[in-house]
Amino acid sequence: MQRLVVDKGLGVEIERSEDGWFSRDDIAKALRLAMVSDEGEKLGLQAREAARVFGNQNMQDSYFNRFVEYLKKMELQIKQDGLIAQTIITFIFFL
Repeated sequence: MQRLVVDKGLGVEIERSEDGWFSRDDIAKALRLAMVSDEGEKLGLQAREAARVFGNQNMQDSYFNRFVEYLKKMELQIKQDGLIAQTIITFIFFL
């Protein structure tokens, strides 16, 4: 998840030592980068945009409902395809 946040430009990575740990200085450095630098300004803009999209309940409900409708449509298509295949097999069997 952390990698995704960094890759999408919504956060900064805290530098770690070779053993995978980080110090309070590493945290302070990352905070300064995120809060004070020009990069931090870009992070803030992108984070606000992400919050606008992900925080919009109506938009999320719409996406979810469209996904459910797609799944229902695909289920119906699979059932229809299966029925067609079964009919063809039955027809061939009786030939």
